Amino acid sequence: TDSNSLTMHGISLDYAARQQADTKTITLEQTLGVARIESALPLESLALTTQLAGSDETLATEYLSFLRETQGMMQAMTAPQLQERIAEHSETLALHLLQAPMQQTSTLNLRAWGGAHEAMLDMRWPGMPSLTSLEQIDPATMLHMLVVSLEIAANAETVAASSLAAAAKAYTTQGLLIEENGKVVLKANLQDGNLDLNGNSFPLGSFLNFQ
Repeated sequence: TDSNSLTMHGISLDYAARQQADTKTITLEQTLGVARIESALPLESLALTTQLAGSDETLATEYLSFLRETQGMMQAMTAPQLQERIAEHSETLALHLLQAPMQQTSTLNLRAWGGAHEAMLDMRWPGMPSLTSLEQIDPATMLHMLVVSLEIAANAETVAASSLAAAAKAYTTQGLLIEENGKVVLKANLQDGNLDLNGNSFPLGSFLNFQ
């Protein structure tokens, strides 16, 4: 078997848009599912649901049009072709998203190593309306503006029997991971440039060498 091969079965992409009352902003909801994955990786299936609130009505319309076109072409496109198509739209979309306030909530459910695992992400961005190019982005400024919370809960039994067992044990000993209710859990929060990992706090900018 080719170690680089990847075959995905039962791919689904569902999306919806709701306009907020008395505003010109849209809430986008999108769910990507893969029923079965065949590869050298331990990943067996996944479902990713994302809600994006605060999107401009025009931007949301353009994005939904892109999704409709891509969804209609998915069966005929190879994985590299699909990646290239997404990359063509990513820079413009990223710029528009950074200009406006935004809240993103994502939930990932997946099966790997024979067990079920999940991750939940909440990200709040106040917006940079004066931004006209991605080249103007200052990582340190963005880091202090961004508010993020992340919780990952992996099945402890299957992690202990996987290739990640030694790393999980070491991080648990250090307090960066905790075990509760049969899960290996990571709880992370980012605010004002400070990252808190399961109660251990440090300035993320210094760690990333941001000035």
